[in-house]
Amino acid sequence: MMREERIKKIFSLTKKDVDAIIVKNSNLNPSFFYLTGLPREFYEGAIAVAWKDGRVDVIVSRIEQTEDSELIFHTVKDSEETKKLLKQLTKDANCIGFDGIHTTVSSYRVMRRIFQKKRFYDVGRDILRARLIKSKDEIEKIKRACRIASIVADEIVDILKESITEREVADEIVYRLRRYGARREAFETIVAFGRNSAIPHYLHGEKRLKKDEIVLVDFGAVVDGYISDISRTFVYGRASERQKKMYEVVLKAQKIAIESIKEGMVFESLHKKVQRCIDKTEFRGRFIHSTGHTIGIEVHDGFSLAEGTKEKFFDGVAFTIEPGIYLKSIGGIRIEDDFVFLNGRVKRLTHAPVFLETSS
Repeated sequence: MMREERIKKIFSLTKKDVDAIIVKNSNLNPSFFYLTGLPREFYEGAIAVAWKDGRVDVIVSRIEQTEDSELIFHTVKDSEETKKLLKQLTKDANCIGFDGIHTTVSSYRVMRRIFQKKRFYDVGRDILRARLIKSKDEIEKIKRACRIASIVADEIVDILKESITEREVADEIVYRLRRYGARREAFETIVAFGRNSAIPHYLHGEKRLKKDEIVLVDFGAVVDGYISDISRTFVYGRASERQKKMYEVVLKAQKIAIESIKEGMVFESLHKKVQRCIDKTEFRGRFIHSTGHTIGIEVHDGFSLAEGTKEKFFDGVAFTIEPGIYLKSIGGIRIEDDFVFLNGRVKRLTHAPVFLETSS
């Protein structure tokens, strides 16, 4: 039923009279997962054909598992069979919807050759808008992913020791995510020591941890296709006055963001408020990314809490808040947590402790 409701929601958001939506699972296409509920790590090359009434036909190779009572599976042996079947399934359709965000140029050209006399309409943005409002079931899956990430974040201080490498910490984080029930890490885990933490999307290397250095970690868990995303920053030892000030400003900025969110508030407005909060301090210009982003079946699930984003907060929107300050001479401080807007208020989903110094 949830799958049927998702598909009907997408069709209701399209501005054109689209008869069918065709999505191919190439490069782990999240739209394929959203339409079918099938794990996109598998079914590579499978094609979903969704209909206005919520039905979904799925064209797969003979090697795939085809046990799902809510889907109509068609097995094919080669591309020629696939083309014939697509033509047959859509013989009465006049307008075909496709996901322009994730469809490759080559796949689009193939579709144009198959459906030469049909009209095409890009529904990629409509799929993102449908994904923006999460169902109760989706929120529960995100909660579970957040619970796992929070447990691991709470244990990171116990992992840290002098001379440990960034890579070793990252490996331990990934191991613990899976040990506590995650299918996999949500994205390449970020672990940055010292000045490396001044690069927001630094990954991890062989740098060894020294006393009184910043440790920034950013990671997430995947549970049933849904993700969490959490960041914590520590000083391994005693923090300097400059580090303490950075931390206080970032923590205050996150608090202001949480308290400012109201139903109907535009994402851009929240970002500007957080930006002003940081820019009023000595760290003006050192907040260099968005205030956060929506989360769901992707880490950045469609929309950023950033300048230019006109989407709004409504019940069912799941998102991160992650202000940060970055100084090349010292490093970066970022605090990131996950939230959902429900019943007119912000509900926190990640609950790992937030503190700066790891020892006195």
